[in-house]
Amino acid sequence: MQFPGQTGMKKIISKAGYYELMIPDEWTFEQEGNIISIFRENDSAEALQISSFAVSKDYQMDLRQELAEYMAEKITKRIEDVEKDIIVNGSVAFIRLIEAETYREYRMMFEKNVLLLITWNGNYRDAAADQHQLSAITNSIRISGIH
Repeated sequence: MQFPGQTGMKKIISKAGYYELMIPDEWTFEQEGNIISIFRENDSAEALQISSFAVSKDYQMDLRQELAEYMAEKITKRIEDVEKDIIVNGSVAFIRLIEAETYREYRMMFEKNVLLLITWNGNYRDAAADQHQLSAITNSIRISGIH
C-alpha cells in the first residue's frame, strides 16, 4: 500500500498488542496508554487517533448503537438522529461530519473482543485527499485480539 509520492510504510504496534497498522514513512505517531495519535511530520492539525478497549467475551456488540451513543454525547443530538447517518460494513461502523471548514470522521471497529474508536480531524478543503490516506491506513489495521 503506497500513497502518491510516498516511498515506504512503517508498522505501528499498539502498546497493549491488540492491533497493528501501517503508516507512511513521513508520518509520525505518539502513544500514550490505549491511544495512538498519528499525524504528518510538522502538521499535527490533521490527526488520526485510535483508542483501543478490551471487551468482555460475553458482550453482544451493536456497532451502530455503540457509535450512535458515542456521537449523541459528542455532538448533542438524539441517538435516533445520529443512527441514520451511520454506515455499517461488517465489523466497521462510521460516520462523517462536515462543520464549517472542518472534516471529521468517526469509526468503530470490533473484532476478537477488541473495540477500536478511530477519529480523524482535518480540513474540509483537503477532505478528498485525506479520505484516501485515511482509508489506506485504517484498512491496514490488523486486530490480533486480547492476549
